[in-house]
Amino acid sequence: MRYLVESGLVLMLGILPWMGCGGDGDSGVCGSACAQDAECYPPPERTPNCMQFCSDLLDQAAEVSADCEGRFTDMLTCVTDLSCEQLDAYYSEDPPDSYPCKTEEDIFLSTCGLDVGAFGVQP
Repeated sequence: MRYLVESGLVLMLGILPWMGCGGDGDSGVCGSACAQDAECYPPPERTPNCMQFCSDLLDQAAEVSADCEGRFTDMLTCVTDLSCEQLDAYYSEDPPDSYPCKTEEDIFLSTCGLDVGAFGVQP
């Protein structure tokens, strides 16, 4: 099971308490992800320090390349558009071959040359 985008995505649980991403303060995709995390995962399931967690992941992606950062943002945008039920499916990778936002996640990981474990997200 995944721990993003952070519900921690997520994603990633209190996963998504993400962002402040890329210096965008409480706005942007990290703010959206963390708001979703707060809505879908009440304490104690909520991702601790969501905004910092998300921001750190965004910074890691940016260090790889601007394209990697963009693909990470695309993935988080997809995840933040999910319902709480769909977010659970994302984090549990259910179904394995077509869970929500799998395509965006695969593109992100491929673009960045990473796997989920290497990017600091616990499988």
